[in-house]
Amino acid sequence: MPLFHQSFKHCFPFRLGTTSFIFPDDYIPNVQRLAPLLDEIEILVFESDYKNLPSANVIRQLSDISRNFDLGYNVHLPVDVSIADPSPIKREQACQCLFQVFEKMARIEPSTWTLHIDYSENRYHSVQQWQDAAHDGLRRLVSLDVDMQSLSVENLFYPVDYLLPLAAVYDFNLCLDIGHALLSGMSPFDFFDTFRDRISIIHLHGVRDGKDHLPLDQFPLDAGGQIIRLLQQVTRVVSIEVFSFDALNRSLEWLHHHWFSEQKKDEYGLQRSGQAVR
Repeated sequence: MPLFHQSFKHCFPFRLGTTSFIFPDDYIPNVQRLAPLLDEIEILVFESDYKNLPSANVIRQLSDISRNFDLGYNVHLPVDVSIADPSPIKREQACQCLFQVFEKMARIEPSTWTLHIDYSENRYHSVQQWQDAAHDGLRRLVSLDVDMQSLSVENLFYPVDYLLPLAAVYDFNLCLDIGHALLSGMSPFDFFDTFRDRISIIHLHGVRDGKDHLPLDQFPLDAGGQIIRLLQQVTRVVSIEVFSFDALNRSLEWLHHHWFSEQKKDEYGLQRSGQAVR
């Protein structure tokens, strides 16, 4: 029997989740099938167009499912707008679009709202110009009474140090995307050690040959133990960020195998150390 058909609720020190697009269907059918199995669902709201947001009826149903199945949510905010756009007009439009999402989806009480702050060298004269634009966008969100600590800004494909002056001012949290970190040549383990108190969610997906959002069994073979040892220290949310039934099932099998293999190693180590003491 595939591991997908087993419940993983309350199995880990963190809340385990996945995305709302595992099956080729809408939000409610996905969440209904996943709710008995996992602790939390990452509601993907990738498009900012208001007509593409979940309807009031969908949000009401999500709220009902949450109560009935002890299920939490987090929301991935739209990726087609940028609060750090070089254009002040587009920054304002982005903030207004994001505020519509906050306002409409507050009823499902997300554990965090994950935000991309995009950076591309060919759009800005300097990192400072990008930081100034991002500062302006974040200031606009504050003016709309957005709770900065409810945000988790995701590491993308630029040095996380670029975000630190902004985090110092606005005190937002971080989303550690392990796949993005590996693809950009950054150590997710150093990231976690440095920012663990600020990380409110971890996105977990496999990487191979420059591609991400793959099943977890696509991690390099020697990475499993390190990733599990990182996860053993997590107490908040881990979202397996894949987008198909096959990818989720393979990921759960990988997590189950490596988690309990590491536990056995730890138990064996404790037994050995106890024998040495005696």
